[in-house]
Amino acid sequence: MPHLVYALPDGTWRAAAYSILSALKQDPDLRITLLRDAPCPADTLADQLVALAGATQVQALRQVPGEGPLCLVDPQTDFRAPPAKLFDRIAPGQILIHTRGNRAQGLLGACPQDLNHIDTLMPQAITGDDVVAHYANDERRHVYAGRLPQLFPQDITLSRAMAAALPRITLPPTPRLYRIQARAAALRHRLDAQDSRAYLAMLCALSAPNDTGRQIWAKIALDRLPAQPSDHLRKAFQPQRLTTPDWAAYWQITKE
Repeated sequence: MPHLVYALPDGTWRAAAYSILSALKQDPDLRITLLRDAPCPADTLADQLVALAGATQVQALRQVPGEGPLCLVDPQTDFRAPPAKLFDRIAPGQILIHTRGNRAQGLLGACPQDLNHIDTLMPQAITGDDVVAHYANDERRHVYAGRLPQLFPQDITLSRAMAAALPRITLPPTPRLYRIQARAAALRHRLDAQDSRAYLAMLCALSAPNDTGRQIWAKIALDRLPAQPSDHLRKAFQPQRLTTPDWAAYWQITKE
């Protein structure tokens, strides 16, 4: 029988809980295997699965009942369609990855007999990004990082029944007024498109109803800004209006 497999290093359980429940929301009878004593994550999931194939954890993979395909899933994922669509794409000699160019970050599916041949099968791999969203490397990660502690506090008991009520996590909407203000600021200060998007995120942070929202939007704004602030941007943004820790560190704002 096909199985989703999660390797859970320390500190990833909240993200994995959301990913697992999002999969169960699509298929309540899904079989899932957790490798609780997994090593620290490798640079890519492909490397991690190959490492598992050469380490003691492969015994857990091979003890999964049946001969069906296995799909190793990064904890920082969100299922948007039934996992069965992934397993339909896995066959002997045919592996599954998340997207082209990222060497299986987020997702890797294979039949047990192919665990030692991942590299040779990679050029013909099929993708699964239409089924699973992998948010670890884009600005959505800030929204998940802010929401997950609220959804899964330390004392919560997880159950399959929670899947049906699992909320969808998306980027918060941007009010039309702020979009107009950001465009006006871009014209006034000659901001490029990316800096204008950062300005819009800053406006959203300034009006956020709570500290979690302010920090989420501030981090999204920082993702959109260059590595180092310029005097031109400092004049345009007037960054002292926002004082979240990461924002203050970027602009080198000191408390008086």
